[in-house]
Amino acid sequence: MLGVPGLEAMLEALPHPVALLNEAGILLHANKALWELFGEGAAAMVGASLIELSPNPRHREQLRHELAETQPSPVTAQFTVADGQQRWIRFDWFRHRCATGIGACLVDVTEQCELQRVKQRYRAIIDNTPEAVALLGRDQRWLDQNRAQLELLKATGVDDADESGPQRFYQAIDDADKAGVIRAVNNAYHGRSSRMQYAVRSVRDDESLVLDVIMVPVFIEGELESVFSLSRNITREHRLQRELRESEERFRSLFEHARDAVLLFDEDQKIVAANPAAAELFACCPGERTVAELLDPGEQALPGWWQELQQEGVCRGQLWALQPDGGRTPVEFSAAAFIGWEGRSAYSISLRDISERLESERRLRESEQYFRTLFEMNPYAVVLTDPKGLIVATNRAHVQLSGYETEELKGRYLPEVTKPSDWKTAVDKLAEAATREAEVHRLWTRKKGGEWCCVDAVSAPLVVDGNGVGVVVIVKDVTEQVAAERRLQVSEERYRSLVQNSLDGIILHVDTGDLADAEVLAANPAACKILGYTEEELIRGGTALFFRPDDTDRRFHKVLSEFRRTGLYQGDLVYWRKDGVKLPVEVAASIFNGADGRRVCSVNFRDITERQRVQRELRQSREQIRTMWSMLHSVREEEQKHLARELHDELGQLITAIRLEIGMLKRLPTPLDQQQVRDKLMDLEVMVDATRDASRRIAAGLRPRALDDIGLAGACDWLINEFGRTSGVPHYLHLSHTEFLLSSEVATAAFRVVQEALTNVARHARATRVDVTLTLYEERCFRLLIEDNGSGFDQEGLEPKASFGLRGMRERIHMLNGHLEVQSRLGQGTRVTAEIPLAGDVFS
Repeated sequence: MLGVPGLEAMLEALPHPVALLNEAGILLHANKALWELFGEGAAAMVGASLIELSPNPRHREQLRHELAETQPSPVTAQFTVADGQQRWIRFDWFRHRCATGIGACLVDVTEQCELQRVKQRYRAIIDNTPEAVALLGRDQRWLDQNRAQLELLKATGVDDADESGPQRFYQAIDDADKAGVIRAVNNAYHGRSSRMQYAVRSVRDDESLVLDVIMVPVFIEGELESVFSLSRNITREHRLQRELRESEERFRSLFEHARDAVLLFDEDQKIVAANPAAAELFACCPGERTVAELLDPGEQALPGWWQELQQEGVCRGQLWALQPDGGRTPVEFSAAAFIGWEGRSAYSISLRDISERLESERRLRESEQYFRTLFEMNPYAVVLTDPKGLIVATNRAHVQLSGYETEELKGRYLPEVTKPSDWKTAVDKLAEAATREAEVHRLWTRKKGGEWCCVDAVSAPLVVDGNGVGVVVIVKDVTEQVAAERRLQVSEERYRSLVQNSLDGIILHVDTGDLADAEVLAANPAACKILGYTEEELIRGGTALFFRPDDTDRRFHKVLSEFRRTGLYQGDLVYWRKDGVKLPVEVAASIFNGADGRRVCSVNFRDITERQRVQRELRQSREQIRTMWSMLHSVREEEQKHLARELHDELGQLITAIRLEIGMLKRLPTPLDQQQVRDKLMDLEVMVDATRDASRRIAAGLRPRALDDIGLAGACDWLINEFGRTSGVPHYLHLSHTEFLLSSEVATAAFRVVQEALTNVARHARATRVDVTLTLYEERCFRLLIEDNGSGFDQEGLEPKASFGLRGMRERIHMLNGHLEVQSRLGQGTRVTAEIPLAGDVFS
């Protein structure tokens, strides 16, 4: 017995099993529903631990833990009930103020738990399936999707949370496949399973995804409940099949269009396939014959090359192609083995008609005779040497130039007839010419009478069958040309004097069309000092040493195109010093024709590093000022927000407490005049209310809480109404949206600009109408417009002190990368327009 009147009867009347336990879990009392749950032996449980009846140790520990808590949470545990089955029981705890211990209402939640386990198994299977799985409802919206399906949607640019997701996914399907997809979906929604393949555009790359999709209708109690979709990405298989077809097409194209004859044959030398070139070579259809019937090895036994092909897998050589009329054509062949039809060995042989090549070799021999004729008749002096540089032959022009007969020079070392100062150059060029053509070099050579003459010589190797057999040297007399060059040198010295003493860097280089890789002809000391190179280093390395433009730089390509078109350029470029430092320079370049006929580019440049540094520091200084101004505004806003919070929370709480105390005084009995005391208290209550209203107005002035509570649109509505109430000016607020979900910085700046503009209207404008417009402009730009029809003002004559408010508005908008424009004329009102670009803000 519980000893509490009515409690026991109340517990017995409850339909759910109820137990009263002490803190140790000992059963103190149970109603009839509990005995029915645990069976006939349940009566013996009174005085015993109900917790120990759970077979699960973890559940028992969880029940003990909750019993020890002041406010225990519901616990679900497993118990063995009357029929011996394992059931899931939920303990919903309660306490009764008249009973000791704690009460528990036991609810059988076995079916809910089993259903949850089934759902978990379903989710585990679906989420771990590599194919994309989706469940479509009767309204053709997604009911469920696995991870693979979400990845597929992400690849096609479809938001899985969007209600229009299926429609957007359908739009991504190739137009050619859409009709088939519609038929398959209609079949599924009419109770028929369907399978299809279609392509869908991918946002990750240019290639479309190819999907193999199975759609199965799902019926519950005979009615269509949903459609189950299983999608497998077969893009790779589709691509491999396409590549295989392309590979076969390429092989077929090469096979059919090859200029060489190609035969494919089996182990019995039976021809399986032949290309058109083979039919042309043999003047018949090779497919009707064997390889042995078409090819004649000549002196070589046919089994010889055939056995080599079978053993080595490859074979090369020459054969004769037999013609139906008995003729023979010399051919060069290349044969190879491969795994062919049904895994058997197969062979291919390529045949090339070499009759023209043999004819060319004959003609080459004839050309040797022509070379001898040209050698003798050449107007330039020509010398032939052996690989060691010993003279072998000279032509008639050389005899006239040097005065030596060929027999007098034969066997002499060619550099012996040059000046001692040119000996090394002659030796080096002769050695270089033994392997490759040497560049033109200038030497002084001695004539038979002892006279010296200047010649330009160029050497080239004589190669026969890939082996160097000598050197050919062609010589041109340039003695008169050298004299002219010396006269030109005097003129160049005058020009060089001006260049050498210039303070700007001057570089002359050959105009090759590529400014970044041109041969440097000369550089003055100023250029060497600025770039850190010597003139010799610049001449050897060319412009690539100091000019390294980015090939992707569109500006450089535009400059290069303009320079090629006009031959002039003035502007800024970037050069590289020898120590690896980038050097900004101001360049003036022009092109002129050099004395040797080459186009020469003259580049004058000046180091502008210091100038750019000053400009950069000036920009940084301005940015610092803007940053300080921004920080000042941020600090002021934070201080105002803090002060508003203090006034609203602390002062408001104190005033409310005073008001409560006054209310208590009203209810206290007193021998004093009740009416007099009540009147005094009512006066005090009025003053307290006035103080509270004042604190709210102060808080609103320092930091408008309306921005945080009701957003920018509501805050502006409150602000313009306050303006109208205090100024009496008719006012209108125009909104493109009911609310703008903007960042705190943007909302605060917009509110302050409206507040400052309305303050100026109230103080100076003498307007009879004010319009405030908030709108979304060009989708990603927030636009703010305040107009009045007041007296206006002269912007040029505005005093600096009177423009602080406008400067503040401009700085607020500028900190948000926005733009503020003020338009006003005397007698024609004022128009303030602010536009703020939005990056992450959202409109509703």
